[in-house]
Amino acid sequence: MNELLLFLLKKGAHRNAVGISTTEIGNALDMSQQNASRLLIELEKQEKIKRIGSSIMITKKGLEEIKDAYASLKQSLEGDRLQIKGKIIEGLGEGGFYVSLQGYKKQFKGKLGFEPFPGTLNLKLDKNEIEKRYRLRELDPIIIEGWHDEKRSYGDLFAYKCKLDDIEGAVVLPVRTHHGLDIIELIAPFNIKQKLRKKNGDELTVHVK
Repeated sequence: MNELLLFLLKKGAHRNAVGISTTEIGNALDMSQQNASRLLIELEKQEKIKRIGSSIMITKKGLEEIKDAYASLKQSLEGDRLQIKGKIIEGLGEGGFYVSLQGYKKQFKGKLGFEPFPGTLNLKLDKNEIEKRYRLRELDPIIIEGWHDEKRSYGDLFAYKCKLDDIEGAVVLPVRTHHGLDIIELIAPFNIKQKLRKKNGDELTVHVK
């Protein structure tokens, strides 16, 4: 994380423009006034801060860099909240139908940050992994709200962001489901099996964030 951005954050420059001199920055960060001035100019050129008179404020771009660095540090310190292993099995095709419905698709895009491939991947858990499904339900879910049309109603879905190797995805647990406790469903922006070059029977580890 950029040391100067972090210093400005502690001063509250992400909320309001703060008046601070390059001499004060230099003393706080153990550098010369000239070096502090140079670093401020670089951050301004990168559009990570803006100067308002003699005051400084962190821009949206600068705050995004801080948030990214924080998320990376948090992940390194805490690791995955949960890892679940299972074997890929053939589904019934119902998942693809549901994730393609507009009532759910819009929420996936807004709440998960991606529009899922029109199909779910089913992962079968062995008896040692089923306990982790209960632990998953103890985490705060992203709720994909149920809805209804003129024909029927559709229940809530509980979603949990995850990584599947290098793919961003989510575990989706319907409140109403035909699956037993040994099956979880996964969604991602791509066809997971094709992207990861997996086939039915292959093992996959889900890293829940």
